[in-house]
Amino acid sequence: MPGLEDLYREIILDHYRTPRNRGELPTPPASVAQGHNPLCGDEITVYLQIDADTVTDVKVGGQGCSISQSSASMMSQRAALTVTRRTRRPKSKPTSATWKPCAAS
Repeated sequence: MPGLEDLYREIILDHYRTPRNRGELPTPPASVAQGHNPLCGDEITVYLQIDADTVTDVKVGGQGCSISQSSASMMSQRAALTVTRRTRRPKSKPTSATWKPCAAS
C-alpha cells in the first residue's frame, strides 16, 4: 500500500517539522514525567495540567529522532482532547526500561 505509507510518512514529517504543544508548564501545578532511551538517546518530557480528572493543558519537550518527536507531538494532541476519569497523575518517575529502541532518523 504505497499510498498509505506515503500518508503516514507525511503525517510523521508534518509533526516533526511543526510539533504541536511544544514547551513547558510550571510545576506545580502541572505534573511532569521524563523519559530517556539510552539505546538511541531520545529524550521526552511531558507536562500535564489536570483539573478535576480533566487534562486542561499539555506540553512536550525533548530531543531525538523524527519518529520519537512526532509521536510526542501526536500524543500531546490526543491528550489535549482528553476529558476522562481515567486520567491519573503519575505515581512515579518512568524509567528508561519503559522505553523501546527506535530507528535513528
